[in-house]
Amino acid sequence: MRFLAILTTALLAFPLSAQDSTAYTDSLFEDLHVALNTDSIEATFEYQFGAVQVAEGAVTLNLPDSFKFLGGEQARQLVVDLWENPPVIADKLLGVISYADAGAFDARSSFIVYFEPIGYVSDEDADGIDYDSMLNDMLKEDSLENAQRLADGYSALWLVGWASPPFYDKKAKVLHWAKEMRQDSTEDNVLNYNIRVLGRRGVIIINGVTGMARLEEMKAEVPVMIDLVAFNDGHRYDQFNAATDEVADWSVGGLIDGKVKEKFASVLKLLLKVAAIALVSLIAIVALIVILVRRKKKAPMS
Repeated sequence: MRFLAILTTALLAFPLSAQDSTAYTDSLFEDLHVALNTDSIEATFEYQFGAVQVAEGAVTLNLPDSFKFLGGEQARQLVVDLWENPPVIADKLLGVISYADAGAFDARSSFIVYFEPIGYVSDEDADGIDYDSMLNDMLKEDSLENAQRLADGYSALWLVGWASPPFYDKKAKVLHWAKEMRQDSTEDNVLNYNIRVLGRRGVIIINGVTGMARLEEMKAEVPVMIDLVAFNDGHRYDQFNAATDEVADWSVGGLIDGKVKEKFASVLKLLLKVAAIALVSLIAIVALIVILVRRKKKAPMS
């Protein structure tokens, strides 16, 4: 079985459609070769259980007995070589969480884990985000993203809507939401469940991958994934030091649509421009006042 890459703001993986009947013979031998190669690679995987240190010691993943973790180069092999995602998808990849008794192509959910060291993400905007408006913008830009996917040799993947609307837990500093995606070659729509856990210097990213038929199952798994992530002492969100730590360009909303950095940059640019104009105007006014005062002092007394 093969997997395709989905290059959106998150990783998705799902099986290719069946081969045409005219290519059955070639496909049979090819699939046999792929299966044997898959088995040989998977046999080398060394999974971790229990407490796993990741992100250079910044985070501990406290795995329950029902889950296992595959990290490092072997995680890249799973995501890139077996699931056939482009190598770029493995950038900043920490590993893959899966069920303890699951194989590489198990039909149950898998969770792809990343760490994005973007700095401290302020959550001041979290209460005022219009998620419906954000979704409308994302739907409008879907065609552009699919044009790039087609150019890269992948089939189109259409955003249908929120499978579960964004929710930010301000106390736990966790954001999660789910997108329903449609691909013409599959009967069941794709479910992409996104979890973001905020830390002092970056964000843990967990992307749950499965089909829409397993939405309720995934919803039950999300709290488990959230609970197993623990930023270690010195890396927690509440230990942010404004005097020394970097503040991320992204806000909570930007972690969903990926645009806040661009918007903030535009706003900042505009504010700087306005400030510069105001400063020049102020200097000009002060200079004019000084000139007028001096002229008044030099004026002859009658």
